[in-house]
Amino acid sequence: MDFPVRSKLRVICFVLLAHLSLISHGYGKNLPYPDSLLTDLKHEDPAVRLTALRAIKPFKETASLSALMKMAETDPDPEIRLQSIGAIWIRGDRKAANVLERILALEKDHRIRHAAAGALGDVGAQSSTPFLIGTLGATKDPSLAARCIRSIGQLQDTTAVPYLLDYLRPNHPEIIRGVTADALGRIKSERAIEPLIEVLDKDSDPTVRSIAASSLAQFNSPEARETLTNSLLFDPSDLVRFRSAEALSGFSVNDDVKHAYLQGLRDPDKRVRYISLESLSSSVTDDDIFLIADLLRDEFKGIRDLAHQVLSRKGVVLEKIGDRYRVVD
Repeated sequence: MDFPVRSKLRVICFVLLAHLSLISHGYGKNLPYPDSLLTDLKHEDPAVRLTALRAIKPFKETASLSALMKMAETDPDPEIRLQSIGAIWIRGDRKAANVLERILALEKDHRIRHAAAGALGDVGAQSSTPFLIGTLGATKDPSLAARCIRSIGQLQDTTAVPYLLDYLRPNHPEIIRGVTADALGRIKSERAIEPLIEVLDKDSDPTVRSIAASSLAQFNSPEARETLTNSLLFDPSDLVRFRSAEALSGFSVNDDVKHAYLQGLRDPDKRVRYISLESLSSSVTDDDIFLIADLLRDEFKGIRDLAHQVLSRKGVVLEKIGDRYRVVD
């Protein structure tokens, strides 16, 4: 049913007034929110400051950056300091690095230090590394230590590698060993190859070993390839075998790697079977056809479909039976 003309006019007037109101509050200045919120960030009432802060936090504009940096460092309300760091983190502007470094060094509130450590991974520079390492060495909190290590990895500062290697040792919790293995992969220093190989060979935790496998994918090293091949063949963890197979896909396929992938076609884990077949697809020979044909009976459709594609490219004649295929003799 159509609205009466008077109702339509009222709606139009309301929309126009709302639009004019937004313009008068700052949209004409290219801010994604009313500029009155910037004034509210300095309001004496912490509830008003916090409300304004939450309203502007999701945006990436930098007009508010100076106010946010001041609030993060000096506001008497810890919740406002915490939310300010979150807003700075979203903006990703490196002008805030020095403020975050001071907060990390001087702040007593655990939540705020944790947020500052995290933000430095995106906002900081390599000059932020000493602050993260200093916190890492001093804290007894595994979550804060893990956050510092993760940020160091994001900054990709190779000078941090000697400090990080100690955190791969088994006396540290799994969360620390795992995040360290990941950080070393991000940094891509060759000094990390042997320690990561040792983790993949010997660490007691399969999650940590799987992260080490993924990190070794970053290094074009024969030693890394050999260790990943052995892990694909022999590691008892499905996750580690999968990550090893995944990591090997970035290396050239020599005879040992191909043998491991052929073994992977029979792996009990569907992810290992799939990535082994996918990685073999460009180096399949006639001798491999029957092994791949076995996957036409696999319980998972994605593997069956991939096996069909690989065999078809090799010119193998296939017959469709329902949603499956078989090799035509």
